[in-house]
Amino acid sequence: MPLSRSANLIRWYFSLALVEGLAALTWLLLIPGEGGRGGVLHLSTSRLVLVAPLTVAVLGLAWLSFSLWRNPAFSEKWTQRISQSAAKARLYWTVITLATLAGIVALGLLGFGRSITDPFMAAYILRLTPYVSWVVLLSFQTLLAMRALRYGWSLAVFQPYRKALLSGLLVLGILLLLSVILLWTGAGLKPDAVGWGAPGVPLLASQVFLALAISLAGLALGGISLGVWNGLRDRPSLRLPAPAMDAVICLLLWMGAVWRWSAEPLKTSYFAPNPTPPNQEYYPFSDAAVYDLSAQKLLMGIGFEQGVLRPAYSAYIALAQGVSGIGLNSVIAWQVPLLAFIPPLLYLLAKALHHRFAGLLLSVLVIFRESNSLALAGIADVSNAKMIMSDLPTTLFAILFSLLLILWLQKPGERRIYPLLMGGVLAIGMLIRIQVILILPVVLLCAWLVMRRQTGLWLKSVLVLLAGMVLTFSPWLWRNWQLTGKNLIADSQPTGAIFRFSSFGLEDSARLPGETDEEFLSRMRASAFNEVLSQPLDTTGFISAHFWHNQVATLLALPDAFLVRPAQEFSAADLARWNSLWSNLREQCCSVETYVRGLPYWLGWDGRLARASWLPLLASLLLVSVGIGAAWERWRFISLLPLFVAASYSLGNALGRISGWRYNLPVDWVGMLYYAIGLAQVCFWIATYFENRVIPRTWQSGMAVPSNAEQAERPFPWKRATLVGLAFFLLVASLPLAERLIPARYPLDAMQFAQNLLLSEAGAQGLDPDALQRFLGEENAVALVGRGMYPRYYRASDGIPHGNWPSYLPQDYPRLGFILVGPEAESVILPVEGPPDRFPNAADVLVLGCKREKYIEARLVTLLSDPKAVISASPPRSWSCTPP
Repeated sequence: MPLSRSANLIRWYFSLALVEGLAALTWLLLIPGEGGRGGVLHLSTSRLVLVAPLTVAVLGLAWLSFSLWRNPAFSEKWTQRISQSAAKARLYWTVITLATLAGIVALGLLGFGRSITDPFMAAYILRLTPYVSWVVLLSFQTLLAMRALRYGWSLAVFQPYRKALLSGLLVLGILLLLSVILLWTGAGLKPDAVGWGAPGVPLLASQVFLALAISLAGLALGGISLGVWNGLRDRPSLRLPAPAMDAVICLLLWMGAVWRWSAEPLKTSYFAPNPTPPNQEYYPFSDAAVYDLSAQKLLMGIGFEQGVLRPAYSAYIALAQGVSGIGLNSVIAWQVPLLAFIPPLLYLLAKALHHRFAGLLLSVLVIFRESNSLALAGIADVSNAKMIMSDLPTTLFAILFSLLLILWLQKPGERRIYPLLMGGVLAIGMLIRIQVILILPVVLLCAWLVMRRQTGLWLKSVLVLLAGMVLTFSPWLWRNWQLTGKNLIADSQPTGAIFRFSSFGLEDSARLPGETDEEFLSRMRASAFNEVLSQPLDTTGFISAHFWHNQVATLLALPDAFLVRPAQEFSAADLARWNSLWSNLREQCCSVETYVRGLPYWLGWDGRLARASWLPLLASLLLVSVGIGAAWERWRFISLLPLFVAASYSLGNALGRISGWRYNLPVDWVGMLYYAIGLAQVCFWIATYFENRVIPRTWQSGMAVPSNAEQAERPFPWKRATLVGLAFFLLVASLPLAERLIPARYPLDAMQFAQNLLLSEAGAQGLDPDALQRFLGEENAVALVGRGMYPRYYRASDGIPHGNWPSYLPQDYPRLGFILVGPEAESVILPVEGPPDRFPNAADVLVLGCKREKYIEARLVTLLSDPKAVISASPPRSWSCTPP
């Protein structure tokens, strides 16, 4: 009688396994032996040890396959046993799990074997390759066979996902077409002469697998815990609601981010150079020092400078140091917990667009990525949570704004207060980095696309959003009006942007005699504008190049290689030292440092893709496409809002002729968002296939919510809006209020105060009062009082060659350099033969010296906490301020 379909399946399964086993055995026997000898007759003892088990397995499969084909009754008996086992859910999922793990491990071993360069180890890996390849094939066919035995071959269960799949394929086609165009034209790949940054900090493929495992384990543990909790509660009112569950997850993610990022040590980087005597401490440098010095001025009662760059961020730095003490560690202690809200916010955002699993996966990936950023400080261009930089705070506000935007547009008629929240958040974000204003026009357009059938509600919501912005801005606008007579939000430091925007550099860029700052900037703007008009094609070219470079950089932040060739070879001696072997394996194959050194993208990329990146990048494009398609199937235009936010911000950077690196950091999480959604969706599809039902259970055909559906319009919550508006107003008003309320640390006439103090202590310091008086009467002689920041001692020819900080530039003599912050902020250089015994950071000091072109050449420095503690120039300099 004819056999059942299941019996035929079992027959072919074991027959195929036999063919694969014979191929693996033949492969193993044909591998050349030592000295180039090969073949069956030249088997070494080690080869026999490998061949014997495989031979036994092949013989067993041969007998079993022959019996299955020759004896129908035997075949039906085996089929019945295996089918009964597959019908048991616990045994079925155990086999599925084991086969999946075996396949993943085997594929990893195959990839790892290609990276081994030591001949001794390569020989062993080569002999294991037939075994491993056979395991890969067996795992794959076992997964297919088990599902077919339990549910058959029908794929009708995927019908609810049909639209999401088609949407993903359409997006994939668009992305592949764009990729071909970029590869053909070189746009976004060929470096521009100005402002061309490296891609963002990468994620490793191993970290993606680990994040997936953590998320799956968290999902399973959460489901078990929730079931136990709800099972112990008889009353429905005591059951754990969804918001409470999300709050618990967010708290755990926040705690995990704080723990993981705090565990990474602070490393030397461009924005925190190597510690030096006398204190051996990390101090901020470049932009980080600019923001911190603004905070110091606020703490000293001087107030922000008129054109403060990042007022909200500098105020936060001042608050941290005002409470916890002056220093980088105090800022880090406050900043890491603040920035640790990024993973929970991204969890909520991905959950709003897709599912909790996608949110959990995304947040774990972001935690890993920031850990990579902390580990790469000083190796690649990074901006991380332990730097005094505005990039990650801007990221935090961009994510919060995007979350509020999506939640509002999902229910615009109910959540009418959300536009007010968005306006306040956007205004504060602009006080951190003013470029975020470029998000607003695109957001308003996208909101209209979603609410086009409710134009009246859209218009009222836009007015509420703008009102929230104006209300939040008003205290700062009033402050700037009082100082400048102009309605300025913040000084965006236009000089650098002007020079970057110029294609060939501006002629006559030197300041003219008697020219004010405003006149100089006005002349430079006019010159740059004329050059842009005269060369529109060049301007359009570099703007488009930088825009697409931001998109390429976002893609390269995803895994670019499955394995990277080790920088060092494994020696044969390592076989006897398994601890050393494991350490080498972990450091050379699985470390982010090895990753960035083994790929060309972070250390001087010329625009060409590495061969190892083609398949991983295609996989990333596929997952991003699936993520966009899955989100689109549920929310239509709302699902694309993060894309529009990222595109508008990237375009703003391109207009300033900058891209990549930290400049794109506030929005490059968008690529990871859709990547995580795509990976979660693929996991749902895999679970749907093996469970033969739609996963998750709540997803059914037609679940998508039309984005343009009219919703009931609730009354505007005036009372809550008043409280929210007042909170935003007071938050920003605290900035100018602090400038007025914090008492001045030094008298207004600080110069006269310093001179009087110096003359009164001259005798105790061994100085001649008359000679000192004559010195102070010279034209360039100065006596200043203030806070000595970032003291660094350098030997002759040492220093920081980059940057425009005279205190730390290399000189041909040993010296102590620091920044004097007070009524007058100055760079100070004190020539000394050795580092002082005592000069704490942020000490109140009195400086006596000569005014040079860009710095103060000090003759002596006195600590005000101990006027007898005098640090004099050595060897002694003449008491004269004649030109050096």
